[in-house]
Amino acid sequence: EWGSTIKDITMRVGEKLNVYLVDSSGNRVKATWTVSGDCLEIGDNYIKALSSGKVTLTATYGGKTFECIVRIN
Repeated sequence: EWGSTIKDITMRVGEKLNVYLVDSSGNRVKATWTVSGDCLEIGDNYIKALSSGKVTLTATYGGKTFECIVRIN
């Protein structure tokens, strides 16, 4: 699982991970997720690696953005 403190992750093609954003109290919050490329699928609280590449996964909540580099092998 990925929280707001992780800045760089590596995945394998076909791998699926649960993702979430937490507030300062540690509670999960409903964020808006975007990705900078098409090698990563974003679903309801998960990401799935579709093909090799490097993208930026961004979560937006409360006017702030949080980014994580995702490397897919």
